[in-house]
Amino acid sequence: AILQSAPLFVGQTLTGTFSIANKGGASITFDELVLGGRLNGVNDCSNYINKVCPDFTKIPNPSQPQKVTLNPQGSPGDSYEYTGTFVPALAGTYDFQVFYRLGTQWIWKISNVMSVEVRSLAPAQLLSTTGLNGDKLAIAQTYNRIGGALENQLKPFASNNDQLRKLVAVALGVWWVESKGEGPFGGPSGQPTIRFENHVFWNQWVWSQTGDEETRRANILRRHFNDSSEKGGNQRVDQWFCRRQGGCDQPADDGSVLGDWVNLWESKGWEIVNPEPTWQGETVQSSQAQRYAALELATTFHLESAYRSISMGGPQIMGFNYGALVDPRDPSGARYASASTMFNAFSQFEFAHVKGFVDYMKNHATHPKCTPYYPHPISYAQTQEIYGLACAYNGAGTDKGPHYQSGYNYAKEALNITN
Repeated sequence: AILQSAPLFVGQTLTGTFSIANKGGASITFDELVLGGRLNGVNDCSNYINKVCPDFTKIPNPSQPQKVTLNPQGSPGDSYEYTGTFVPALAGTYDFQVFYRLGTQWIWKISNVMSVEVRSLAPAQLLSTTGLNGDKLAIAQTYNRIGGALENQLKPFASNNDQLRKLVAVALGVWWVESKGEGPFGGPSGQPTIRFENHVFWNQWVWSQTGDEETRRANILRRHFNDSSEKGGNQRVDQWFCRRQGGCDQPADDGSVLGDWVNLWESKGWEIVNPEPTWQGETVQSSQAQRYAALELATTFHLESAYRSISMGGPQIMGFNYGALVDPRDPSGARYASASTMFNAFSQFEFAHVKGFVDYMKNHATHPKCTPYYPHPISYAQTQEIYGLACAYNGAGTDKGPHYQSGYNYAKEALNITN
């Protein structure tokens, strides 16, 4: 059986199981045992990547080095329960069945064939990018890459095809704003695009404590990450980190001129990780390499708190929201167990970003100060109340409303939505 239910997408981890039993009077040892696959009926696997067959986990393997032995029928150990995984890299129809090898001979056609359809993230019809440039081109390219998965995941929230197209336009606009210029995998080695938030890390690791322990942690952390907010609050000044062993001294005065302030911090060994929000569009920005360096440093204090303190992927969802998102790799449909688990999934395939975005829109609780008030962001998308969506998605006090509106307008134009 394939445990994940349709629809299935390229890059999604599939789990396959079967039971095999010995019907004879002698034991049998399999040199290899696998749930083997073929794509679109091509038996020699010449149509798959590197002409390697699209198989689930073979046994034996490095994590399970022992061969499977079945004892004679009727004795303990006369059957085996197989579980393996497979990540499809190409779209199409996959046929899976049990294969085993004895010496040099492969045996198959001993089980029913399990057929599954794996979809591309791309839409059925790509947008023409002729004549497009800049932001409009970026939005069209995003649609051509993931538009099919967005349509599939958003369809339950649309009453008709027109509303579905507008929901997709809203999604494209959000992605354009949140990961603008960097895409979903902008990390220095192709990891998910991230933004590290000092104030969230302080909230997670320091302000979650009380008394002497809070003081102890604060004294340690302020030499590596400046506290950029009021206690437990939102970012109010620029966020810096210091990767020197033992940390760095913080400047005594922020300074009154932007350039002086930057030079003052940098002269003491600090690196910018997250400029204060009003700096959007200014030249002082942090690189993905710096953000990953800050994340790595934070993990040395507390791994889970560190991953809860980043926004990640195309939709830039904060790690502390992990409990609102379903892990698409889990056959039971369970939500992520941790922020680090969410990051691992976002690192593996872009469908995790798409599904995570829709789950967040559906499950995230809107800040009560957002107006008009709807319990979840998806309602703002359904009614195209874009400024309200910016608040519901980012929290009260955000200044992203105009950017969300521009993104939505660009996406409508790319999708030829005229009303």
